[in-house]
This record gives sequence, structure tokens and C-alpha cells, in this order.
Amino acid sequence: VLFGINVFATFKVIGYFSDHYFILEGSLSLLSIVCYLLGGCVFSLIWYLIAKKVPAEICKSLAIWSLIVALTVILSQIVVQGAKPIFNRVRFRTMNYLEDYSYFSKWFSVKSQTSDTFEYLKNLVGSDGYKSFPSGHTACGASLITLTLIPKYCVKLQSKRIKILLNILAYSYCALLGLSRILVGAHFLTDVVFSIIVTFSAS
Repeated sequence: VLFGINVFATFKVIGYFSDHYFILEGSLSLLSIVCYLLGGCVFSLIWYLIAKKVPAEICKSLAIWSLIVALTVILSQIVVQGAKPIFNRVRFRTMNYLEDYSYFSKWFSVKSQTSDTFEYLKNLVGSDGYKSFPSGHTACGASLITLTLIPKYCVKLQSKRIKILLNILAYSYCALLGLSRILVGAHFLTDVVFSIIVTFSAS
């Protein structure tokens, strides 16, 4: 299961860079598949070596927490990915690329563009050009908020210092990720805030 998850994670990472930076030709080429499998092996080995160092008692204590993490990611992604085709909000960077800001719509506007507009944008910049609301990356990143729940399920990690450290790590990462998505023009503030609220609610 861990190997499969790591292969999928590698597939998503390499796929992203291939789509945006043309590193590999085709997501299912022989070289790509070899990279996915090697990535799965490497990350599985890393996780195995880390797990060996963690006492079995702590691993058992964190089992419930692990389930909460998985459910948080799944539930938040169902909501976020399900909302994207409903709202079809055009990204800022798409408008910036086209030098046409008439495509701007408020976050609560459902399918504010015509089907002809979407077809035009799809042919010009791809379907990703109008998937601004909500932010999928932010929703995934915000799932790190589940780190703050670790002390609740693991007695050995209930010190005040660890609680503060986990809170700083979780909230600062969430804020920086959301800010980065705005700065690269992929999302608006409302896209990011909505995703954070969804993920926090799911956790």
C-alpha cells in the first residue's frame, strides 16, 4: 500500500513538472513509468527507515491520527475538486497572459462565462486556465493542520514545546503555501481562504 501511494505521489509530482516544464515526454512513456517506480521504491525505503526508528508504542498511538489525516485529505479534495467545474473561475495568470481582465468573476459566480468562452480558453491555454476556485494545492497543504492533533493521540508528544512547534509548523506552512499560490497568479485570495476553511472543517 505504501509503495502504491508513493508511486502515485511520484506520478503526480513528475506529471506536474512535465506539464509545466516539459521534463518528460508523455506521462505514460517508458522513461516516465521507470521514474514513477523508482520514486516509489526510494520514498518507500525512506519511510521504512524512519518507521524503524519510531517505537512501536508511538506507531500504535498514531494509527487513529493517520486515519484522520487520510479522511481530511479525501473529504477536502472531494469538495474542492467537485467545486471547480461548478464555478469555472478563470485564473489571474490566464487573464494576465491574455491581457484581458474581462474574464474576472467573483468567487460565488457559478459558471459566469459562456460555453463558447470556455471552449476558446481551453483551446488557447488548456482547461487548467479556468480552474481557479477553489485552490486544490492549498486544500492539500492545509491538511498539515492535522499535525496539531498529534499530541491528542500520543501521550509521549504532549509537551507544551511540541504543541507550540506543531502549531507554528502547521499554520505557517498553510499561510505560506496559500500566499505562494496567489503570488504565482494561480489563485485569488478567496480561492485560497475557501480551501483552507474546507480543509480545517474536514479535520
